[in-house]
Amino acid sequence: RKAAAIQASVAAEAVLTSALEYMVEPGESALVRMEPDVESRALGNLDSGQSISGYPGGGWLRLAGGDRSLVPRELVGGWVFIGRHLGATCSRITVRSRYIEAIDLEWPGLDTTDVHDAKVMYVVEWQLLQASREGGGATDSLEGSETKGHTPSLQPHAIVSGIPGGSA
Repeated sequence: RKAAAIQASVAAEAVLTSALEYMVEPGESALVRMEPDVESRALGNLDSGQSISGYPGGGWLRLAGGDRSLVPRELVGGWVFIGRHLGATCSRITVRSRYIEAIDLEWPGLDTTDVHDAKVMYVVEWQLLQASREGGGATDSLEGSETKGHTPSLQPHAIVSGIPGGSA
């Protein structure tokens, strides 16, 4: 797994024009490790709301340096497990408008200005979750329904339709 994460991160660096920006999710912190392995030595910690940049691979982010780096110098080259701790800034969705059976979404997208003939395809996948009560109403749990779909887009914007009325 470790080798696969490293290989995927190197491949991502080869195709991306620059490191991807991530943010440590609110209420979370993230441990930076020497290698993409939970048993690896810890190098430091990232705080809630902190912006960082790097190259993803195998569920991990290899922190990048450089002139415009958002990463503290001593953590460059370290690895952070993405999981629920990190969110890619380029895919942070904003709701522009809601309709009865659709929702209008936008996100920053990838910067392809320096790439000749770059083509990017985005896909918004969604699944309607319904809350239900189990055990006499003492515990709330989420169970996925059969209602789901996907919407492809060539731009960092999409109107997702086919959503059951009133749930958007």
